[in-house]
Amino acid sequence: MGCMEVIAIVVVELMALAAIGASIHVYSVKKRSHTFCITRGQVVSSEKEVERSVDANVVSHKLVIRYVYKGRCYEGQPFGYVAASVKKALAQYRPGDTLNVFVDPERPDRFVLSQEADALGFLAWQVAWWALAVFFPVALYYLR
Repeated sequence: MGCMEVIAIVVVELMALAAIGASIHVYSVKKRSHTFCITRGQVVSSEKEVERSVDANVVSHKLVIRYVYKGRCYEGQPFGYVAASVKKALAQYRPGDTLNVFVDPERPDRFVLSQEADALGFLAWQVAWWALAVFFPVALYYLR
């Protein structure tokens, strides 16, 4: 196995481990969100974002919400928020709309839009990243 293949394996392994760690963190915060405090928030902006790269364009939904917690104003993006459909999210969240937000009392700058921890989504991410971490080096080895 050449030097470039070893570097490719190491990079993919590190990316997979980082993604696995990040998804575990998001899931644990969402799981603990039943202890979060509810308050009203207002949509500041809701827009489509396009990240351009050489290989492809990635379209996502950027949602910014302002809320007051214990007399202090906060503004930011919901923790762990990923829109399944950008088109539906743009229709659902319009600037000026009010909605419930669930604020982490330990970190009031962090909030979620739902108190449900998506166990199935979490499992799907884990399986995908573990599969990448395991099968990429094996495939690279056998395809050389």
